[in-house]
This record gives sequence, C-alpha cells and structure tokens, in this order.
Amino acid sequence: MARSLPKNTHSLSDDLSWMNKASCKGLTHIFYGKYAERPQATLKREAKAKAICNTCPVFQQCREYAREHMELGYWAGENEYDRYLSLPSERVPSAHSRALRTYTRRLRHMRATQHQEDSETYQDSSE
Repeated sequence: MARSLPKNTHSLSDDLSWMNKASCKGLTHIFYGKYAERPQATLKREAKAKAICNTCPVFQQCREYAREHMELGYWAGENEYDRYLSLPSERVPSAHSRALRTYTRRLRHMRATQHQEDSETYQDSSE
C-alpha cells in the first residue's frame, strides 16, 4: 500500500516574490551549465554559484522551492544530484523500478502475442 505524503498548507509556489531578492538574479550562466559541459568546467561553475548562494538572503526559500519542484540547475548550494539525494525515498520513484515495470509489461505483451500466434498456427495445422 502506497503511503501518501502530508500536504503542505502553504506552498512556496503561491508567493514567488522572494526570487526578486535572490543574489543570483541575472546570473543564469553560472547556475545552469552548457550542453555537454565538461566535468572540470561544471566544478568551477558550481564553485562560483556556491559562493553566491552562501551570501544569499533567500537561501532557505530557494532550497525549499528547488526541492519541492525538482528544479534543474544549481539552486541554494545544490545541483540536481544533491537534491535527488536529499529527497525522501517515497517522493522519488526508482528509475530501476520504472524500467523493470516497463520491461515486464513489454515482455508480457510479447509472450501473449506469441502465445496467440502459436495457438492460431496449431489450430491451422490440425485442420
């Protein structure tokens, strides 16, 4: 039985005015990497971003928002991987379990189709 998470009565999505006070405003190039960015470049870029985040007056609101909305990029001292690791396991479906369910569905469909074809072939040959 799946456990449901408690609903927040107040969501950060309701009021985004805190974003206007963020230290990163206008510095998108530091907080979002380029396509196929090399790991060394990512480390340097994220070090700059972290320094900016550490002085930000809306650090906590930013972190909560990024985690709640599964944001991409560097938010409040965390990249996507850091946020993924910080989430409770109930909120993040396992990629392995999703892949396994998909594979199982496809396999069942293929077996059912093959069984149906085999049955039709057997009936044709017995006539």
